[in-house]
Order: sequence, then C-alpha cells, then structure tokens
Amino acid sequence: MKKTFFPAHLIGTVSAPASKSEAHRRMICAGLTQGETMLTGFMDSADMAATMRCLGALGSTFNRDGDTLTISGMQGKIAKMPVMDCGESGSTLRFFVPIALTVAGGTVFRMHGRLGSRPMDVYRDLFVPRGVRWYMGVGADGAAELTVRGKMEPGDYVLPGDVSSQFVSGLLFALAMALSFVEGTLVLPGLLPGMKLGLANIVVMYALFFMGPKQALVLDLLKALFVFLVSGWTAGFLSLCGGLLSLLVMWLLYYHAPVRPTWYILSVCGALFHNIGQLLGASVILSSAVSLYYAPVMLVLGLVMGALTSITLRALLPALGRLGYNIKEK
Repeated sequence: MKKTFFPAHLIGTVSAPASKSEAHRRMICAGLTQGETMLTGFMDSADMAATMRCLGALGSTFNRDGDTLTISGMQGKIAKMPVMDCGESGSTLRFFVPIALTVAGGTVFRMHGRLGSRPMDVYRDLFVPRGVRWYMGVGADGAAELTVRGKMEPGDYVLPGDVSSQFVSGLLFALAMALSFVEGTLVLPGLLPGMKLGLANIVVMYALFFMGPKQALVLDLLKALFVFLVSGWTAGFLSLCGGLLSLLVMWLLYYHAPVRPTWYILSVCGALFHNIGQLLGASVILSSAVSLYYAPVMLVLGLVMGALTSITLRALLPALGRLGYNIKEK
C-alpha cells in the first residue's frame, strides 16, 4: 500500500522523561541535608527505590504524592554499619560507598542479580591502602554482600580519567558531608538558622584572588542559590547577605586599597563582614534588632574563622597548583 507524507510544522507539548542519573544525585543531595526537599517530575524505578532504601538506612524519610517526592533529610543518630540494599543498581552502590564510610564508618551492601559481579576495583584500590576493610561475601539468602568498614582519611584521591563519573560523584558527596559535619559541629547552639562559620568562603576567596571579581561574584551567587535549594529561603537569604557584603569588602581592600593587605587581614575582614551581613539579614527577617545581640559572639567567630580560612587557603595552594589550577594572584 502506497502512502504519501507531507511535511508540516509540529505544534504541541512534549514532556521529556526525567534523567535517572540526575534523579539519583538530587535525591542523595536532598537526603543528606537537613530539612525537607521537594522533587517534581519524579519517575519511580527499581534503581530509584534502591537509592531511597539506602538513604532510609541513614535516617531519611520519603513521602510520594503523584510525581512529587518530598524528602526529609537525615534525622537522629545514624547506626553504625547499617545494611543497605542496592538491589541491582550499580549507580546506587557507587554513590554510597564513600558516603557510608564518611557518615557511618562503613556498611554492608546487599546486591542482587549481576550487581555482585560489577567492577568496584576503583574504590577498593583507593580505600584499602588507607586502612578500609573490604571483603565480598554471600548472605543467608544467597545474595552477594560487600562489607566495607573504616573511615575516609584526609588526603589525595586520584582516579583514572576513564572511569564512570559515579565514582567521582561518590567522592564529592563524601567531601560535602565532611565539610558539612565540620561546620555543623562548630556552630554554636542558639544561632539563627543559616548562620554558620563559612568554610565554603575559601572557594570565593580563591576566585577573588586568582580568577577575578566577576568569577568570585558568580560563585557567591551560586553558593547562596545552592543553600536556598537545600536548606530553604531563610538560610539562602542569610548566605546571600553575608556573602555579598564579605565579597564587597574584600574586593575594595584587595583591588582598590592604596596598599594591598595581607591574606590574613583580607580573610579576617571578609569573615567579620560575612557575619555582619548575616546579622543584618536576620534583622530584616525578624523585623527587629534582636539578632544584633549575637554580634559580640559572631564578631569573635569572624576573627577566629577568618584566620583559619586564610591558613587553609594558603595550605591548599600547592595541591591546587599540582592539579593545574592558577596560583598566581591577579
């Protein structure tokens, strides 16, 4: 039978299916933070269910309403060596090995189907020399089990350039959790939501000194946007207030002062005005000056953390240079 087709303009709306790779990462970011996060356009699958089970083992909870998934981040104390059922999801397994070592001291991963035969040499070769115990076994029901026990040690973790990005993402999740843990343990009780010590400002300082003010401003805005997405508008607004005021002061001192100050002075001034910006932002939110009662404590913290930030950035420069990053000041 002969058919003739005539070209014409297409009109309509097509909904693209959600990216499973991106959904994994968004779910993990939401599950590892505090508070609630809503993901829209969520499509259920066996791999998504595996990631939800692993997050659930760390204390996250989920509520599904149509294609909207509400995730409540880790709550309560995390059990040591929790059991995580990865089903047949290789993505889930690769993401969670570094996470489990960072937050739980290891875990037992249950694997079904052919997952037990998937290569994990990349992680084994990274972690075993650093003291992590790594062994494969078989559970009572015949399912393969991978047990990792130990903790992530500080240092350089070098991966081959041809491995899956899932290994890289797993390490980045672990790094984010480590920084969040350090910063979270140093926050004084009673501070307003979103007021933290600002370890992430190391990145903004590097951009200002070595990349230029435009790049530093972009990073500052992106940092505030990320805080808004994972912690809510209050934390995002306070991050924006502190970050912009801090960057403005450091930019004026670094690029326009008659004599360029030392890194220590720049860092301390940046930290002090970061905290001042947060206090002013909190006053706007509360419609009162009650937050200014925190000023003495926040100013002292600014002095201490400003010095620490300067020392940390200077200590990181040799490693950044070896990685090919610019370490010549503007």
